Amino acid sequence: MASVAPPVTVASFVPARDSCPPLGLNEVSDDETPAIAGTTGRAKAGEWLDARGVSMAAFRVWIRSRDPKNLTDFAADSLYDANDSCQTLTVGDKKEDALVCTLAVRTSIMRYSAVAFVVRNKRVAAVLEAGYSLPSMDWPDSSWLDLQLAFSGGGLEADLHDRATPGAVLVRGPSECRQHVAKYLACEQAHLEGTASDAVCPQIMHGAGKTSFGHLSPTPPISPMGGGRIVLNGCAEALAKLDELVKQSGASGPFAAEFRGDREFALRSCKARGRYVWKSDRFVRSAP
Repeated sequence: MASVAPPVTVASFVPARDSCPPLGLNEVSDDETPAIAGTTGRAKAGEWLDARGVSMAAFRVWIRSRDPKNLTDFAADSLYDANDSCQTLTVGDKKEDALVCTLAVRTSIMRYSAVAFVVRNKRVAAVLEAGYSLPSMDWPDSSWLDLQLAFSGGGLEADLHDRATPGAVLVRGPSECRQHVAKYLACEQAHLEGTASDAVCPQIMHGAGKTSFGHLSPTPPISPMGGGRIVLNGCAEALAKLDELVKQSGASGPFAAEFRGDREFALRSCKARGRYVWKSDRFVRSAP
């Protein structure tokens, strides 16, 4: 009796080599070293606020009040409408539901601040606010300042500190790689079974409006915009580099005022580093 070959399964498409290697020496990723740590999940700010009686218009006013010179309705709307725009957590001795969101001032060097807030009597109230990052808008591989805001102690403590040791490089997280490989395997299985669709495979457009379903790469592709390896800068490295940037821009260069503002943002953020504890109705920085 002739032997019957075993059916081909998803496992048949596992790449020959490990496509998701572990982190190398002095490498970190968002998996274990996120910029904001100690939260419990992701949420759409608009849905979270609506459930607590806060309108979009009220949220716009509150966001603009955080930085009237630089934050606009667009910044508020971007947070309000985007899926997974903010992170959830519980804070305080009364165990209040809170959100922590990133406020982005959009200049050539982006200024990222984290603001944690609760809703009390249908009014938004900040419980902690701190600048934490200065990524470059046009060069994803370049970042000027990298701090980490970590919540702990059951929502009674927080800590703002350098995100990593000097020389650390931020790389793609293993979880992101594994998600890509899972999609690749699902697409290959669908092609094998003749069920390929845009649910699992990339859709390719051809002439005359015709489409077909393609294949994913076995390993995650490198972004054409870069961002695959980012050297993280703590305060010592950041301030020295920003001092040089301000010096090079001159007193009246086209970006002089902007770069001075970036340095002032970094200086404020670095001075705010330390341990915060819950006191009364918000986080308060504890004495060194």
